[in-house]
Amino acid sequence: MAAGMEFALMALDQETKMYGVIQRCTFNPEMSDRLYLRIKEELIPILLQTPGFIACYWLESGPDASTVLGIFESQVNAESFLGRFTAFAQKGLALLPVNHDISHGEVKTYVVCGL
Repeated sequence: MAAGMEFALMALDQETKMYGVIQRCTFNPEMSDRLYLRIKEELIPILLQTPGFIACYWLESGPDASTVLGIFESQVNAESFLGRFTAFAQKGLALLPVNHDISHGEVKTYVVCGL
């Protein structure tokens, strides 16, 4: 952590909940530019319209791999997004991940840093 940066470690109480979804994807590297364009133009608006959406991070894990971390207010909200993602995926399989792995669970604690 850089000098002078402040951070907060937050433990969630019983009333405040967050739910995380991690999606690991591999795809045809020749389709990478088109995939990212579809994500920007089509998937992000879907994500922003999902009730309970908090945050999303897209990590480039390699030339043919990505990891997506989505944070939602509840498991129901996360599952709603996954349903929307499936519908998005069915619209253009040639542009979508060829291998898809999903992990999910309740967020118990988190750290934020003032950047």
